[in-house]
Amino acid sequence: ILLPSGEAVVKCKPQIDLIKNCPGRGMIITGPAPQGSGFDFYSHFFCPKFGINEASPRGGVLNLHVDDAKQKVFMRGNVVAVMEGSLLV
Repeated sequence: ILLPSGEAVVKCKPQIDLIKNCPGRGMIITGPAPQGSGFDFYSHFFCPKFGINEASPRGGVLNLHVDDAKQKVFMRGNVVAVMEGSLLV
């Protein structure tokens, strides 16, 4: 869900019971980061169906590169892998 600003993402008070009833595994909200923050956007993930009402707000850096010629998206960053799979778009 795209919000108007990163500040709106930070101030969001989700209704976890309603999110639990939505289709899909979870819900992510995102909005443009404030100028000068050094970031492009802020995001927050909610996944109450799996016992994770809110992902902890630790922050992190996600590097994303889109290769139009090869029709591929490359993501980089520091993670702890808990599962591996494929995303079909």
